Amino acid sequence: MRIKKYLLPYFKQKKNYLKYLPIKVSLEEYVDLVTKITTILFFSSTFSMIFIFLYLFRHIDIFLIFLSLIFGIIVSLITFFYFYIYPNLAKLDYEKDIEDNLPFFSLYIYAYSGSNANIVEILKRAAYQKDFGAISKELKYLISLIETFGYDFTSAIIEVANKTPSYRFKEFLYGLLSTIRAGGDLKEFIKIFAKESLDDYKVKLQIYNDKASLYITLYAFIFITFPMIILILFFIFSTISQNPEILNATLTLFLGIIPFSYVTYIYLIHISQPKL
Repeated sequence: MRIKKYLLPYFKQKKNYLKYLPIKVSLEEYVDLVTKITTILFFSSTFSMIFIFLYLFRHIDIFLIFLSLIFGIIVSLITFFYFYIYPNLAKLDYEKDIEDNLPFFSLYIYAYSGSNANIVEILKRAAYQKDFGAISKELKYLISLIETFGYDFTSAIIEVANKTPSYRFKEFLYGLLSTIRAGGDLKEFIKIFAKESLDDYKVKLQIYNDKASLYITLYAFIFITFPMIILILFFIFSTISQNPEILNATLTLFLGIIPFSYVTYIYLIHISQPKL
C-alpha cells in the first residue's frame, strides 16, 4: 500500500492515456496492478535463476544468489519501465489504428456521400463497421454526444476533434465542419480527402517495405549469424581446453538474448506495419 501511494504521483501524467488501454482501469487500479506484477516477477525471476544455477553448477553460494538477485532486479525494473510507458504506447497504437483506417473509412463515406443520406446517418453507419477499428470508437462517441447528450452536430464534431489523438482525423473533422458551414460540396471534400489518404497510404507502404527489409537484414546478421559464430568459437574453445563448462556459458545467450531479440523484432514490425 505504501509503495502504491509513493508511485501514484509519478503516474498522474498517465491518467489521460489510460482510456486507450484495452481494459478500463482507474489510475489507482493501474498502479496497484503494476506493483503486484513487478513484485511477482522479481521473486519468480530470482528463484528461477537460483534453480538454473543449481542445475548448471550443482551447488549454490552467496555469489550466485547475488547474481540471481541482480537478475531479479533487472527483470523487475524492465517490467516497471514497460508498464510506465505502456499507456503512451497504447495511445500511439490507438492513433496509428485511426490513421491506418482513414483511407478505407474515407472511401466508405465517399461511396455514401453521393446518396441522399444525411451526413450524420453516414457517420452512424460507419460507426458500426468493425473494419474501421479505432475510428468506429471515435464515431460512436460522436453519435452518443448527439443522440444521448443532446449536442448539435457542430458542437459534437468540435468535441471529438479536440479529444482525438490523430492529427489526420482531426483534420478531417474540422474540414468536414468547415465545408458544411460554408455550404460547400461535401462529396468533393470527401473525394479530395480520400485521395490524399490513399496517397499517404501508398507512401506508408513503401516506407514499411524499406523498414522491413532493413529489420530483416539486421536481425539475420546480429541475432542469427553472430550467435552462430559465437557458438562455433565456444565449441572450438571447449574442445581445445576439454572443458564442457564453456558451452554452458552460451545457455544465457540462447535462452535469454535470442528469444528477447525475436520479440523485439516482431514488435518493431508490428508498430511500423500499416493496415493491409
